[in-house]
Amino acid sequence: AVLIGVSRLPAVLYSHREKLDALNMPSRSFEHWRNVLVAASYDRPALEEDLIEAILAGSDVDPVERRNLQTDLAFSFYHKLAEPSVAEADLREVIDQLVFSQDLAAKLAAVEADLYAAVQEDGAYARHIEQRDRLRAEKQRNDERLIELKSSAENWLAAA
Repeated sequence: AVLIGVSRLPAVLYSHREKLDALNMPSRSFEHWRNVLVAASYDRPALEEDLIEAILAGSDVDPVERRNLQTDLAFSFYHKLAEPSVAEADLREVIDQLVFSQDLAAKLAAVEADLYAAVQEDGAYARHIEQRDRLRAEKQRNDERLIELKSSAENWLAAA
């Protein structure tokens, strides 16, 4: 959904390309698609949606991967009828939330590894438990915000 969003809203591609480049992609084809978009944003100072479509069509990015209606319809930035400023703001926030979630997952894994290695009687054990619980709560809030962004788009569609 994010890759479709930045393909449609190049201003976000320019403002968030470093964050987008840092995101772990769920497949090699998504990673390749992301890399084509980021490279295009550095090569061309003024990308527009039509030019991005032409660049993607001329690349070996799988067009089927580029249009997954089961998962991509849930955000405002997928819909051409969405208010552009709302769609761009939502897309920026989703990218920020995904980067935050990715960083948080790494921190949580490190704390859980430290917790596993800590001795229960040691004061460090209690600190690791506190830190783990705090990180889990942050992750829960982040996940809930992503769900809110999806549901706000669904509500917008129902009203349209």
